[in-house]
Amino acid sequence: MNSEELIISIVRIVGSVPVLFFPFWGSILAILIDLSDLFMMGYINMGGVSNYQQLQILGFVLYEFILNGIFKMELKGKIGFY
Repeated sequence: MNSEELIISIVRIVGSVPVLFFPFWGSILAILIDLSDLFMMGYINMGGVSNYQQLQILGFVLYEFILNGIFKMELKGKIGFY
């Protein structure tokens, strides 16, 4: 992973965290940041993105791990099957 892919990944992950605290406005922000990675790829020239689909899937998987961990911590002991 080169520096351009790392910057885009960090921006996407940090940009999706506000959804947890502000569901409506956080989701609007997450959509805008998700679209902005295409513009960042055009403006940042630090090695290029070798495989955009793989980078996007990596972002989705990391975000799901974050959501899973937070919801499991919040729901522990509140419902029967956790």
